Order: sequence, then structure tokens, then C-alpha cells
Amino acid sequence: MEELNSLETAILEKMLSGNNESFNTQRQKYRSAKVTERSSTGVGFFTHFHVPPNVARLTDREGLEIGDVSAEIVGLKYGADFVLFVKDGAIDTLEGFCYDEAWPARAIATNIFYNGLLRPIIAKNVEAASVLMTDEATIYRGIGKKFGAHHTVIHSANEYARLGSYIHINSAENFFSIVKRGIIGSYHHVSEAHLHRYMWASSTIAITLARLLILSVSQRLSPALSGSA
Repeated sequence: MEELNSLETAILEKMLSGNNESFNTQRQKYRSAKVTERSSTGVGFFTHFHVPPNVARLTDREGLEIGDVSAEIVGLKYGADFVLFVKDGAIDTLEGFCYDEAWPARAIATNIFYNGLLRPIIAKNVEAASVLMTDEATIYRGIGKKFGAHHTVIHSANEYARLGSYIHINSAENFFSIVKRGIIGSYHHVSEAHLHRYMWASSTIAITLARLLILSVSQRLSPALSGSA
């Protein structure tokens, strides 16, 4: 068995930095843990741990997934996400993965950050009865359970729509495309304090374009339908 490497240690420190009983217990476990196996998936890794039997286990939740942590990794354009799996009351496996890129032979994190702010933002702005559609990022796993349904498309497998194109996130991708074109091509820089104004402007543009498209199609179809009648 081996010691945790610097990346594994840094990720676990960030994941378990919350001030609650479960995290406090898991912090004690990982500091006593040893690595039993490391495996590569090509786009990430799995690290399996052994925790000494004399270290206290969680008794209220034997199984648990802890995520909400991402990192900027040297050589990865889009960075990486991480999930820690707790089994039988102790840390069991750490998974790291990236999107559409090869995992580097030596992963060096330049910035590790907590992305848990996404959950309350979505909960505040999306109706609980809504059907949530996302890509496969693990940060959506816990969030999706709070809604009427949660469907995903697997971008890493080149899947962008399924079930007759019912499940997709193309609308969101198009919205962000408009935002990025506006910032890169027109505004060049926006401050955080006024970002919501640019989001509103981009949303208004998207709605206007959609209405113009519907109107154009309607105007073209109406004469044709009238003639066929």
C-alpha cells in the first residue's frame, strides 16, 4: 500500500473542508488511509483506499458521494471534476475525470475550488417540478434529485441529444454562445457587478431571435396552407 500523492491529498482536503460531523469524521479517516490501487480511465483515474479498522466509521450514512470540487489542471483546457465515494462508513474511492481530453501522465493542479454555489442558485431560479437536463458532470447529480426528473446527455461519448431529441442542452449552449460572442466581439470585458445586465440583454436577444424565426416561418407557411385549402 502507498501514501496519498499530492493531488489526492489536496482534493480530499478541499472536499472535506466543510464544518459538519460527517466531514469531520471523514477527515480523520483519510489522514489514516493508504492507497491500495490506482487505475487510469484515459480521461481520468480511480484511487482506492484502505482505512484501518480501528478508525471510527460513520454510523448514520454508510454510503455517500461527495463532489462539488473542481480543479484547473496543467494540460487540460477544461479542467477536471472529482467525486469521493464513501462505502461502509469510510472513504473508499476517489474519482477524477475531465471532458473530451486525455488525462495527463502527471496531473498538476494549479487551482482547486469548490463549486457548491451552483446548487442554491439552481434551486432558487428553477421550479422544483421542472425536468432538469444537463451534461454528465457530477456536480449535477445531487442537484437533479431535487427536481421532477433529471436527464443527462453524455458529451464525452459524443452524445448531444436522445429520445427523439427531447433530451438535450442545446438551448443552453446556444444562449452561452450568444453571451460569449457579445463579450468577445463587442464588450471585451464585463465586471461581476454588472454581469446580470449582460445576461438579461443576451436573453432578450435570444427571445427576440426566436420570435422573429417563428414569425418568418408563419408568414411563409400561411400562404402555402391557404392555397392548399
